[in-house]
Formats: sequence, structure tokens, C-alpha cells
Amino acid sequence: MASQAETLIGVLTETRKLEKRLESLTRLSSDALLVLLLLHTRRPASVKELTGHLGVSDSRTSKLLCLLEDRGFITRRISVADRRVEQISLTPRGDHIVEIALSVPASPQEEASTGWPLNIEPSINVLGILIGCAALICT
Repeated sequence: MASQAETLIGVLTETRKLEKRLESLTRLSSDALLVLLLLHTRRPASVKELTGHLGVSDSRTSKLLCLLEDRGFITRRISVADRRVEQISLTPRGDHIVEIALSVPASPQEEASTGWPLNIEPSINVLGILIGCAALICT
């Protein structure tokens, strides 16, 4: 049990460090960045879908979408199929932020080996890192 706790502590600590690195680089909160990543994989998405994936209140989702729209990362359009539904999509600027976030090395050691940030390696995938952390917890 203590070993599992230590593993979980390590994973959560590394996750926090990664979140801070991403926030520093993108100037976006982890929730705002998560919205962009969700839109990257599920474009376009409705507000309801985003709220469900984020696990936050409707008002929090609305604030995040306003921030991202004001900064030019997303666009909103009324759905042609159902005029009550607003479809959210990434702009080219939003796509660029996602590319940057997906290229961030997981650790200082990985950063040193890739030469990042001077030579960003797009093959380093933050989502893959988090999946790897989840696998550690399950073993």
C-alpha cells in the first residue's frame, strides 16, 4: 500500500509540474488548455459536450469559452442541424497552441535530451505521458 501511495504521489507531483510548464508556455490555465485539446480531438464540439468532458459547471465552461474566444483560439457557430446548439471549433491560432502544448517534454531530462525549447520535438506527446502515468497507477 505504501508503494502505491508513493507511486501516486510521484505521478501527481509530475502532473503538477507538467501543468505548470504548460501554463507557463501557453499562458493558459490547465482547464483552458484542456478545452483546446478536447476541440483538437473532437471538432467541432458543443458546449454541452465540453462541459461533460471537463467535469465543471456550465458557468465555468462559459467563462473558459469567452476567454478562449477573446484570445482568438476558438470560434462559435450555431449548428445547422439544430439552431439551439452552439458548435465550438479551433481557429488556426488555437491549433498552433495545441501543437505547442503537445510538443512539451515531460521532464527536465527529456528537455535536455531534445534541446527543447530551442528545438521543439513534435513527437513528444503530453497526452501519451499522462496515459503512461495512469498505467503506472494501475500496475
